[in-house]
Amino acid sequence: MIGQQLLKISISGQISTNGSNDINGWRETLQTTFHLLPCFRIGSKKISVQIRFWLNGKRLDGSKNDLDNLVKPILDAMQKKEYINNDSDVFHLDVSKHPTDGEQALDLSVYEWVE
Repeated sequence: MIGQQLLKISISGQISTNGSNDINGWRETLQTTFHLLPCFRIGSKKISVQIRFWLNGKRLDGSKNDLDNLVKPILDAMQKKEYINNDSDVFHLDVSKHPTDGEQALDLSVYEWVE
């Protein structure tokens, strides 16, 4: 069950997957954003993560941009900046992708997961 909200941020940029040529820029955007947040550490709490991707509509056609591949760089960046100990602490994951004609972005919310 979803509990108290721990984190809510929006991040704009060229969203990429680990297999993309653009991944280094996206990783840097993620790490910079997490670095600029006030000192915050979720640690080893069980968490629920909600992610909404806003992607260029052209990217939603075809077989690229799998949700699992879009999520991985985000969880990796959270772990690298020590906001979470490990992505195995994610007990609930709610992810969706939506078309946009504007700048690509993601909305990220993290909640405690209460059993």
